[in-house]
Amino acid sequence: IFNERLRAITLASLEVIDWVCIYPGFIPEKIFEKIRPEIYCKGIEYDYRRGNPKIPEEAMMAKYGGRVVYGPKDYIYSSTKLIRALQACRFD
Repeated sequence: IFNERLRAITLASLEVIDWVCIYPGFIPEKIFEKIRPEIYCKGIEYDYRRGNPKIPEEAMMAKYGGRVVYGPKDYIYSSTKLIRALQACRFD
């Protein structure tokens, strides 16, 4: 529902965003090596301070002096949650 292109367009529209990159695979290690971003953003659902394991990107960003920033709790756009909510609706 929230495909890569829609997510990229939404992020790119923010004034504080310099680059949006859609990459194949799970971990953008080669991209980090090339552009050495100052900040890498992930959703709050990945935040290790909420009991999750640290993501590999934490160590990668630290290697270049960058940091991972986790999004705010009140702005989670989860396709899975939306689909489940729609499935739970009754239309009779």
